[in-house]
Amino acid sequence: MTATQDGTQQVSSSSQPSLHQHGGGEIQTFGSVKQFPIGLSYDSRMYAAEKLNRTLADTQILHALYKKCHWNVRGATFYQLHLLLDKHAGEQLALVDTIAERIQSLGAVAVGDPRHAAELTSIPRPPNGVE
Repeated sequence: MTATQDGTQQVSSSSQPSLHQHGGGEIQTFGSVKQFPIGLSYDSRMYAAEKLNRTLADTQILHALYKKCHWNVRGATFYQLHLLLDKHAGEQLALVDTIAERIQSLGAVAVGDPRHAAELTSIPRPPNGVE
């Protein structure tokens, strides 16, 4: 903020969000790896990144399914199951972060879009309703 001559405060334009921006474009495509000095060959890093991205997609889907069950649990054991499912969801979320960071350390791009994770996962889609 800057003070004007009349003593009021004026917000400088640099502190305002830039609206209606257009993306700067993709800087690395999914399925590629950048060369990092980690002692693994390109082929090894590509293979590991592909397998880890499939595991990451499965883990993201498991997290979402735990939350679905957490929100929709019913019955006499509601409270205990509600807590248990939330605990498991939290553990899956921690795994998501760990796996994604490992993929990044290989020089690859971690799957982050839920729609993309749904395409890569090996977990079958459950019914939309409460099971």
